Amino acid sequence: MIRCPCCGYLTMKYINANDGFCVDICPVCHWQFDNISNSRPNISVGPNSVSLNQAKENYKKIGAKEERLLQYVRPPTKEEFADKRIKCPCCGYLTIVDKEDKNLIQDVCPVCFWQYNTEAINNPSKIIEPNIVSLNEARQNYKEYKASSKLGSINAREPMDDELL
Repeated sequence: MIRCPCCGYLTMKYINANDGFCVDICPVCHWQFDNISNSRPNISVGPNSVSLNQAKENYKKIGAKEERLLQYVRPPTKEEFADKRIKCPCCGYLTIVDKEDKNLIQDVCPVCFWQYNTEAINNPSKIIEPNIVSLNEARQNYKEYKASSKLGSINAREPMDDELL
């Protein structure tokens, strides 16, 4: 699961991090993930009728991306909260959900689109699937593309306030 770019809860399912593709509608705020709005948060394009930034404001005020969609949303479940987070080893923002067993973490960072992998952390110069570049390359790519790879830049987004260090 990855964080919804609108409400911030862990509600979005990704298809495949290597494909850079995610299609899902958040049950908490009714945001429909799309690659364009994520990278251009001030523009109202794609499947959502409002911009990502407007949807965030609406969610804070009314609990959904738009008032007309209130009947389709629900409160987040306990599992969808991302309170305990660790730094993404690629971009350094607090986006990865901390679990007791670090080998179970399979989160994809919504800021740089790096899939957390303990083996990659222990071998930063080696390409470890499902990532398509090594952690060292991903860190360099983040400086250039604001994503772990050029392909991942279509899904990457700016960090939210609660993800900043």
